[in-house]
Amino acid sequence: MSYALIDNASLTAFQRTVGDVVVRNPDTINGDLVAVENLIQAMLFYDELICIDNYKEEHQAERIKKFEFIRFLPNDKFNLPEIEKKSKESASNIRPEIRGGEFADEDFKELVGMLKLNMVCTWDMRTSVYYLTMKMLV
Repeated sequence: MSYALIDNASLTAFQRTVGDVVVRNPDTINGDLVAVENLIQAMLFYDELICIDNYKEEHQAERIKKFEFIRFLPNDKFNLPEIEKKSKESASNIRPEIRGGEFADEDFKELVGMLKLNMVCTWDMRTSVYYLTMKMLV
């Protein structure tokens, strides 16, 4: 039996796409569509879809009902809180640095290349203030 692990962010992206969740920033639609595509592929090509049941408590029951075809695993199973804590500790040690528009760290540069991501830094003006923004080109 094959399993696909679906994250809550992807489920929220799906809900934004179908209009169940209000979209504050229309620029997120590209990422949302990728999440929808991945969810559909998981439904088509995997025997079972699973998700960690760690969504906001006030919306957990509604989410489980909405996505009844996904098996939600309890958050306290598999020692997930401890894994999350260690993951956050490890992630806090990662400090990507960009020089000349490219990652200075060879590992990040290689990862971005392997994922075939085209990223650029641009200066964008909002309310008379310039902000340096990283963008992904499609």
